[in-house]
Amino acid sequence: MYLLWFLQSIVLVGMGKSCSPKPSDVLNNTCIESREKIPLYIGGMMAVTVGWDGSGCLIAAELALEHINNRNDILPEYDLKMYWNDTQCLASKPLRALYDQVVVSDKQKIVLLGPACSGGAELVSETSQYWNLITVLYSALSPSLADRIKYPYVYRTVPIASNSFISPMLWLIKNYGWRRVGSISQSAPSFAAAQQNFVQRASKVNVSVVAEVITDEVKNQVENLKRLDMRIIHLTVRETNARKIFCEGNKIGLSGPDIVWFLPAWYSEKWWLVKDKTVDCSVEEMAEIVETSLILGVDVAVISRRNKTTVAGIVSINTVTYFQTPQEFLDEIKKRLLWPQYRNYTINNYISYSYDAVWTIALMLNRSSKLLKERRFGKRLEDFSYTDDDMRNLFFEEMATTDFFGTSGGGEGISLPNVY
Repeated sequence: MYLLWFLQSIVLVGMGKSCSPKPSDVLNNTCIESREKIPLYIGGMMAVTVGWDGSGCLIAAELALEHINNRNDILPEYDLKMYWNDTQCLASKPLRALYDQVVVSDKQKIVLLGPACSGGAELVSETSQYWNLITVLYSALSPSLADRIKYPYVYRTVPIASNSFISPMLWLIKNYGWRRVGSISQSAPSFAAAQQNFVQRASKVNVSVVAEVITDEVKNQVENLKRLDMRIIHLTVRETNARKIFCEGNKIGLSGPDIVWFLPAWYSEKWWLVKDKTVDCSVEEMAEIVETSLILGVDVAVISRRNKTTVAGIVSINTVTYFQTPQEFLDEIKKRLLWPQYRNYTINNYISYSYDAVWTIALMLNRSSKLLKERRFGKRLEDFSYTDDDMRNLFFEEMATTDFFGTSGGGEGISLPNVY
């Protein structure tokens, strides 16, 4: 009851953007709905303008919808569309977006896509189950989201951070003979869980970890690592806190060629140069610690390395027809960055997971549509409502069996990590 009251008491900040446009309609994120097919709506939550830049994931999701709706063998009676909110990778935005999606909007949602970041994804995934909505995540990495009791209807196309990132980090640590690691994390559950997972995995390979958690300021945590002579430092923090940590590190001499930093690779390009009023170091001071230290990031590959036709098959865009491979998908995304409406958008390492997430939803709905007819439930996809447990269960069962070769890979569940 409290969750319902909380959502209903939220002050609506703004309406979400409606639909997923075709190339001729994309200006201002509006679109013309088909009169021939029945619309089905995905509730999208994308990070576009503030915080982590996930704008490329929106382009990828819209490209997937375009490819799907151009197929006559997938959801032939329907137009799959997306009504999306910019949740900005802020913990305060996703619940407001969920309220907009399910209470304010007159568009019945059938599945949720996102939110992009773990904190918001945890809030939405825990709450959306009360509306029988499956949540498909394309970039939220928190190990906590694997908790099936707390998040029973979550599906991820992106690999869990503990599986794909920690192993290569520990391989590097062991390979160089390092035995002691300092770790700084934020107190938020998603970050704390990632740090705890790292500590547990490290102990199994005889690497000891001194774990610090940020409270109000980062100064104490940085000074503690310096006092303990920690040379290998693992950060599980947001980009804003990383800037503060590097600034404090520069002040006390926690820098130089004998200091190694392991950072999340989803930080923005040249994140240390971003103007930040909370950091009292100059650009030159921030550059100094970055340039004199060894910084290693581990992230998922942007696309699969396999030269194989993806689930999209034969694609026709602007009279050009080709068999889409992961590389051709990436090339198309780069072309769309030149479109006026995407002028300030960027590519990130999660575009393939966003594209594949939409395909996962489409293939699940396609099979579910056939099963609804075969089982004679007397229902169709457009009959789904937020009180329909049976259809939700069917959707989740079919989601779990979805398997295809997409832009991020196929079957293996994760793509190879990049280390740089």
